[in-house]
Amino acid sequence: MWRSDIIILLYDSPPSYIPTHDDFYDRAKSLKDQLSAARKEGLDSKEYEDALACVLATLYDLVGRPVTQRLDELNVPEQSRIWWCPTSVFCSLPIHAMGLYDRKAL
Repeated sequence: MWRSDIIILLYDSPPSYIPTHDDFYDRAKSLKDQLSAARKEGLDSKEYEDALACVLATLYDLVGRPVTQRLDELNVPEQSRIWWCPTSVFCSLPIHAMGLYDRKAL
């Protein structure tokens, strides 16, 4: 069975493994499809802005929140530099910008 997992590598400690739910890949693919469809409406469209806000918030729930929580558990200082190494469908998603956003702010 194929899996999608999160692995945190720190230079001075063993890797930290974060398991994901069974639907992790399917949810990520759905986000990619949602964003791709909205892009067809134009990058300046309301549809794209709404889709982008939804995708960024969902990405935070899927990836950002678990990573942030684990980094806290590992006592990694806030504002530390993180290098994301996405694979598969995540290469098509803006994980560098994920977070909770107010749609009015976009």
